[in-house]
This record gives sequence, structure tokens and C-alpha cells, in this order.
Amino acid sequence: MRIISGECGGRRLFSLDGRDTRPTADKVKESLFNILASYMAGGESVLDLFAGSGALGLECLSRGAGNAVFVEKSRRAAEIVRKNISVLGYNEKSCVVLSDYVKYLDTCHGQFDFIFIDPPYASGFYNTALDLIKKNRLLKPDGAVILEHDAGYEVPEQSDYDIIKEKHYGKSKITILKDKEDTNGNI
Repeated sequence: MRIISGECGGRRLFSLDGRDTRPTADKVKESLFNILASYMAGGESVLDLFAGSGALGLECLSRGAGNAVFVEKSRRAAEIVRKNISVLGYNEKSCVVLSDYVKYLDTCHGQFDFIFIDPPYASGFYNTALDLIKKNRLLKPDGAVILEHDAGYEVPEQSDYDIIKEKHYGKSKITILKDKEDTNGNI
């Protein structure tokens, strides 16, 4: 696992041994960031829920994002995120929160340009996370929520979000969402 592009492009990341986390494959990450590249002007605020190794948020920082919050409930995974942040030199731009995602989303007062949601596929956490993001107005206007999920998961039709793009990668799928109330629709 590595940073694909930007100032830290090619640098290797630490990850947890075992099956506690499922890192985003480099091929999937590269394709995702090719889609997002034209929307990243620099200085974006990023939330990496279910951070794992922090690869998605760190990729954003490498590509010029202004700051990233990494939320992880596993103490071991949070330590890996901190280690990756330190090795890449992003301590000043990063915050690691050891917390359950519900507790974090219910108490967060910030807003984000990009929110990555990549929980364990069979968890069923997607709908709750999307509802809390909407309820607490955590997505900036023109912002996007990026889901990595099992190819069989479908965003509910009554959702508060419009699907902007979807891409399949074997058993995985990336879905990019915008708030339905965001009339700019830039992604």
C-alpha cells in the first residue's frame, strides 16, 4: 500500500497485519483519485471515517488538501494512522480521533469538502453515517461523500444524496454522492 501521487507519491504506508482492516487497493484508489483530481483545488478539508491505515485521507493531503481528520475506533489502527502521518510529515495538518463513528459524527462541529466512508463491508454502517452527516450538516456546499462498499450495496432511493458517479472494481464499488440540496453539482 502506498501514496499514489502528489508530494508523497510512491511512499509506502504502514498497515495492520491480519484481517482487522481491508485496505483500499492501489488500483481502486488510483481510479478514485483520477475522478476527484479535477475537483481538488488545494486546501480541502477531509474526513476519513473508518480510517484503517489512513490511506485515503493521506492521499488527499499528498495532493494538496489543507487538513484531514481520521476517525478510527480501533486503538491499533489509530496508532498505524499516527505512524503514517508522522512518517509523511503531516502532523500539523492531521487529527486522529479514537472514537466510534456515531459518537464522532454526533459531536463534530466542522464541515468537510470530502468525506470518505469505508467501513467493513458487511457492517451496515453506511446508512447511519449518511444520515448523521446530513443531520449535522457536516458536508460543505460543493462537497462530496465517497463510499467504498460491496458491489451489492445500493444507496437507498429516499436518500438525501444524489449519486454523481459509480465505479465497479470486482467485488467493490465506489459511489460518489452530493447533497441533494447542493444545487451546484460540481462533481
